[in-house]
This record gives sequence, C-alpha cells and structure tokens, in this order.
Amino acid sequence: SSSNGAGSRFFSHDELKATASDPDEVPVPVNHLEDITLKAIKTYGYSDDEAQIMCDVMMYAQLRGNNQGIIKVATGGIARTEGCGRLEVEHETELSALINGNKDAGMLALYQALELGVMKASKHGFGIVGTHNTPTSTGALGFYAEKVAQQGYIAVVLAQSPEFVAPHGAKQPIFGTNPIGVGIPTNGRPVVLDMATSAYSYFGLLEAKTAGQPIPDNVALDGDGKPTTDPNEALKGAIQVFDRSYKGSNLALIVELLAGSLVGAAIEDKLASKSWGNLIAVIDPALLGSPEEFRSRVEVVLDRVKTAERQPGVDSINLPGERGNRLAQQRLDANQLPVESNLLRGLEELAAKYQPAASAPGAYKIATQLVHPEKVINDPYMASNTPIYQTATFGQPTATTFGEYDYSRSGNPTRTVLEEQMAALEGAHRAFAFASGMSALAVVCRLVAQGEKIVAGDDIYGGTSRLLMSVLPKHGVEVVNVDTTDLAAMEQAITADTKLVMLESPTNPRMQVIDIAAISKLAHAKGALVVVDNSIMAPTFQ
Repeated sequence: SSSNGAGSRFFSHDELKATASDPDEVPVPVNHLEDITLKAIKTYGYSDDEAQIMCDVMMYAQLRGNNQGIIKVATGGIARTEGCGRLEVEHETELSALINGNKDAGMLALYQALELGVMKASKHGFGIVGTHNTPTSTGALGFYAEKVAQQGYIAVVLAQSPEFVAPHGAKQPIFGTNPIGVGIPTNGRPVVLDMATSAYSYFGLLEAKTAGQPIPDNVALDGDGKPTTDPNEALKGAIQVFDRSYKGSNLALIVELLAGSLVGAAIEDKLASKSWGNLIAVIDPALLGSPEEFRSRVEVVLDRVKTAERQPGVDSINLPGERGNRLAQQRLDANQLPVESNLLRGLEELAAKYQPAASAPGAYKIATQLVHPEKVINDPYMASNTPIYQTATFGQPTATTFGEYDYSRSGNPTRTVLEEQMAALEGAHRAFAFASGMSALAVVCRLVAQGEKIVAGDDIYGGTSRLLMSVLPKHGVEVVNVDTTDLAAMEQAITADTKLVMLESPTNPRMQVIDIAAISKLAHAKGALVVVDNSIMAPTFQ
C-alpha cells in the first residue's frame, strides 16, 4: 500500500510489523493509515466528500485510542444499505429539523444535522436537529461536539443504536450503547465530553474478537446473564451499563427516549428495522449574556478543577477529552499510530480493491463525461446532443394533468440537463443554473443575513465588487476584502461571524491562483460557506 503526498513511499505489512513493540500491533504512519482508510471506505460506494467525512470521524477516534475508529470499515460496519436513498429534511422550523436518513450512513446524517443545527443557532441562537432511519454507527460523538464548540457554540449530542446493552438487573439487551457528547467553548481548546452509557462499546467487542483477545472483567454478560471476558460469548449476551447500577441504566434510558422515541427512530427490533436515531442541540451562549464572559467563567471553573488538591498518588486531574487530545497530538507529532495486526491486514485488503471512478471498468473518463451527460431527453428526432428548448411554455398531457414542465421560467429540459451534468461533474447533489453570473452571485449573497459578514478577495470582478461594496452594506451585511493569496491574512479575517467566503481563482483581472482547499479548510473551521466564482477557468480539476 502507498501513502499520498510529498515524500510518499510504499509500506509492506511485514515491514511495519517488524518495528512494532507489541507483536499484535503494527505502528503505521498516520497519513498512510488515512490513505488506505479513505480507499477502503470508497469501496462501499461512498463519494470522495462522503468518504472524507467518515474518515475524519473515524480517525478522530483512532488517534485517541477510542474503539469507534477504523474497525467499522474492516468489519463492514459502514457498509451502504442496498437501495438507500439520499438524506432528506422531512420536517423543519426556524429552530428545528428532522432528517430522514433513508437508510444512508449514520455519520453522514449526523454531520448534516450538525451543519443544520449550527446554521439555525447562528441565526436564532438555538438549533435542534434529529435524525432517524439510518442503519450504521455515527462514530465518536466527541468529533461532532468539538466541531460545534470550535465555532463558539455549546453542543449536546445523543445517539441511539440497536439492542446491545441490558438495563441494570436484566440480562436481555434493550438499550444501545447510547453515547452522550457535549462540547463547551473556552478561550482555548473546547472541553469535550464523549462517553457511552455502556461499560464497553459494541465495536470494542468486535475489535477484541478480531484480535482474539479477552475483554475486561465485569463489562459484559453471556447469554445466561453471567459475567464473561470472552467477546464471542458477550456478543450472544449483553453489555452492561457503565456503572453497573440503576444510575447508568436510567441515563441510558433517557438517551434512548430522546435520541430514539423523540426523533421517530425504531423503539423495538432496532437491529432488524435499521432505523437508528440521533439528536443534536446547538446553543449560542449569547442567549444568556456575553459569550466572552461565559468563556472566562468556564476557564475559572476548569482551573479550579485542574488545581484542586489531589489525593495521594494522583499526578494530575484530567478534564473531559484531555487525555485523548494529548494522545492524539503525540501520535500526530510522531506520525505513527499503532493498529492491531489483523485489523490492518483487513483494511489493506479492502483498500486494494478500490478503483478510482475514472479507471473503474465501464466508467467514462472526464473528457467523455463533459460531452455525454447521463440524462437523456426523450426527443422524437433522436438528436445526438441535448436539444436547446427556447419555448416559453410547454403543453400538458390533459386539462387536469401536469407534465414535468409548464413555463421555462420554472423549469426547462435543457436547463435540467445542464444542472444535472454540472452536479455529476462536481460530485454534488444539486446544481442551479442562472441566466447570468451576477444573478447567481446575487442569489448566493441572499444566504447572508443582516449582521453577518462576507470575506472576499481584493482582486475580483468589477460587477462582484460593486455588488459587495454598494448593495449589500445597505442591508446590514459587512464585507471585508483580503488578499486571498495570503493565508495568514485570510485566517485572521475569517471569524465566527463570517457567513460566506467568496473566492475567484484565477482572480480577475490579475490572474492570481489561490489555494482553494486551504482557504476552504479555514472557512469550514469557522462554520462559513465557501463560494468560488469561476469566471476565467472552469471548476473541473480545481
């Protein structure tokens, strides 16, 4: 297998294992592990963007020694359900939304819920979003909680899953592992709580089974309700709640009700129904006063906890997430991550099956995709290219039945082909075509509300400049112009109140090429949207 990027090289499984201190573990370069994980995820049919989201979630866990990591890939825990549909917002208010996963991946559904919750909180101070009808794990909830808290908001994330955990005093599994994630913004790195209400994770059992290792004492029961350290027997029985008491059991029940019953997920036969639930609440501290004062008060409490008088033999007191963050940073600095040998082998075998879309059997190369759209119009004259429909109106099947099109202003077959072709080329769900570039930019700017900010380049098309400087400020929108070739200046300009980052590459008129990927990363870290105006060069390959 190979790792991508500058200085990449090939690593054989035996070569990696030869450097391991534990014979059951292999030290793997972090970038190499991410590379093969991405490829392995794509073998399940996920797009590049979808695979990256899922890889980020699982690598977050893997770096922290959390067993919500890449074991999910090698064991088929993220396999796409045959016939799954697209994520769909089926109910929405200003403050809330409910997403139907339509049997797609839990990680993708919760990530969309996160983005929607943050958007609502940015406008109204609060956003709550539930998801249901997903059949796979959402991964480590700390990933989502930290993403929200990094943007200055408080996050509460709950997840429900199939029957793996027995209520206290029972031997029959009823609850999921039902984790809880909480993110609290500070003046530095957020405080992130990520804990399961179970004594052990389901994927931890699978990981132990794969490695042929026992599980800890007193975390699981066999089919007869007796404690076991054999993961195979535990999979036939049940995991216990984290404190083995009624308190943990009651907490698991509350998560079950909020992340299951409330969001419309399955409440019995959850594994067979493949409809699991999640709930995320995003809160702007400004609802109750000054966010800056809140963060300062948080720092005081954290400092008191860290400096509290310790018991004999205790070296330090860790805050939630602190141990994991420290471990993750050590592994990133060393660019090395220990992975169980059998797990790595399975991951590499899966990654070896990956074929990029352009080289897959039967796939068209980009040149062919550009001139042959997938959508074919039912033209009676069988035109080899899409006809250009210039009519204003379309006839209907009957006086009481509407066809696909009526007026060109609301829909036109030529425009539909163009939009679907652009979406396919960009790997997007939808594309929208406009009569002019300025009309497209004007609509995009409507995404920015009064009091929010747009960061744009200082070398941009004249029409765009006039829109940003003469029109939008009258509607209470702040516009900041920055040299987009200066990443440090861009990082300083993109703040928590930035809604939109508008880029051109190459710029007009000075033809400066900018780092779209790097700026997008900066913008997304602050919750901002990125718009690229391709007036000189087509977006393909940029």
